[in-house]
Amino acid sequence: GNANNVSGVMIIDNEYGKVLTGTRTFGSIPAGGNAQSAGDYVVMVSPDCPDGYLLPFELTITADGTDEVMSVAEIMVNSPTLMVTGITIDDAGGNNNGLLDPGETANVILDVQNNGNEDAIELNGILDTGDAYLTITDIDGSFGDIPEGQARNNSGNPFTITADSDIFEGRKCQLMMTVSNSAGMSSEVPLTIEIGDISADDPVGPDDYGYYIYDNTDTDYPIAPTYDWVEIGSTGDRVARGDDVSDLVTIPFDFQYYGNSYRHLIISSNGFAALDTAVIDQGGNLWALFFNWPMPDPGGPGGMIAPFWDDLDGNSSGGKIVHEYDSENHLYVIQWDNVRGRWISGVYETFELIIYDHDYYPTVTGDCRISFQYEDITDSDNQENYSTVGFESFDEHDGLEYVFCRYYDDGAASLVDGRSLLITTNTGRGRVNGQATL
Repeated sequence: GNANNVSGVMIIDNEYGKVLTGTRTFGSIPAGGNAQSAGDYVVMVSPDCPDGYLLPFELTITADGTDEVMSVAEIMVNSPTLMVTGITIDDAGGNNNGLLDPGETANVILDVQNNGNEDAIELNGILDTGDAYLTITDIDGSFGDIPEGQARNNSGNPFTITADSDIFEGRKCQLMMTVSNSAGMSSEVPLTIEIGDISADDPVGPDDYGYYIYDNTDTDYPIAPTYDWVEIGSTGDRVARGDDVSDLVTIPFDFQYYGNSYRHLIISSNGFAALDTAVIDQGGNLWALFFNWPMPDPGGPGGMIAPFWDDLDGNSSGGKIVHEYDSENHLYVIQWDNVRGRWISGVYETFELIIYDHDYYPTVTGDCRISFQYEDITDSDNQENYSTVGFESFDEHDGLEYVFCRYYDDGAASLVDGRSLLITTNTGRGRVNGQATL
């Protein structure tokens, strides 16, 4: 029969939506027929609802105040999806090289692409950063309308940024632009601006956590290392005896690394240590990995620290791998001493990894300093990617690569005898953010 006095109540229980007008009537609906509501349901969608999101709602229909049917459906939300696709540095008032250099003020023009399913209308942006080395003196930018699938920029109303004179060349500064319009649309769009033009006499980094790699050619930086070989070849305890083997050892102090504390690591005959101490097969073997890859490396042990990752023989004639704790100087030293390159006749490598006790060598993050030093080094394994020098976080999502397969980072110097590398979160150029009450 007919359904009389039909009404419907809409409910949305979701962070991205809210029902403003949720009750409507449909009158009478004949058997097999249909009807529209007498008036629209009104729904408010959150400004940060992502494009393509299926917003769920419930609609409960009653007839004659008694019969009740509940339906569940979804509404697809169309919205702009914005990303920065280009950055132009207008430093005509500085050295006009198109880069934001230390000590320079420049206008910043952003190309913003709309990859969503809705036009962005009368779009404005506000730029912000937590980087203490940047000052944004004009935070407002206007982009006008950005139709779906197109891009616009703020050349008519650029942002203005000043880089501190103490900022490092090559520093990657993280910024956030909040874009919005009068209709209530709002979105946060991240971007990165790299400072200056990095060269071999600048440090490598930072990574996302804040580590840098300095070498002893970075002489303009006060914390650049000096080569100071720590010899333990005749006094250290032997580990990793053999080819493609690793041993588990105990670190004699809390090794603070990427904000976490460790007391054990493995030492591989193939030129690396790692914090992933898990057994990898039924034979009880640990990670050894003779074939080196770029870093961070998701295919190996977590937390690799590699002064010279290559296919090395830890049991070659006269060669050995030793480790020792220098309690007087609060250093933990691992030395690969006269180890032979697996495929290169007559090539022997001597290098070391040093971990400094953070209680005696403090850093701004509380993490331990790490050094790589090279007494006798030849990167000549052209059969297996030469070598990899670098390090990574335990989850293998962060890290820095100094060199892989003879491809050096822009801030890296060539590996030669007498080279020294320092891994640290210190910069020698401090900043304090916040407010003080005096």
